[in-house]
Amino acid sequence: MASSVPPDEADWVEKAAWSARLFREHLRRHPGVASLLRGTERLGPNSLAGMQYSLELFIGAGLSPRLASAAASSLATFILGSVHLNLGLDRSDPEESRHLRLLYRSRDPAALPLLVQHADTLAEVTSDDEFEVGLNALLTGFRALIQNADIAPG
Repeated sequence: MASSVPPDEADWVEKAAWSARLFREHLRRHPGVASLLRGTERLGPNSLAGMQYSLELFIGAGLSPRLASAAASSLATFILGSVHLNLGLDRSDPEESRHLRLLYRSRDPAALPLLVQHADTLAEVTSDDEFEVGLNALLTGFRALIQNADIAPG
């Protein structure tokens, strides 16, 4: 579980990752909240405070306000999507892995050769693994936007 405050010496990437993990943990503890967060309905006091925090990070890192807003929104969308996709699943449960392994192995190898060939490995990928890969990819992309701010749109 993430601490309630980021380390003082953390840079914008570490703070963004910290806040993303904290938001995900909150949504996983309160799964009904995720379905309520869409459109302007998501812009309550807590969401606005989170948006302010993200804007401070991304603008402070060098993004324009427009790109900072898009980055903050895409990060929130990713977090919500990852929680929605895994509601009610515990991909760290060995029984869930066993079911996935059996499902992948039972497919036609001519139609789905990679699923069948890599069934054991694929069944071990957890929702935490998926989240961390996606979070790292997004933050790496944001870093590239900042480094190329002179050619980025917005």
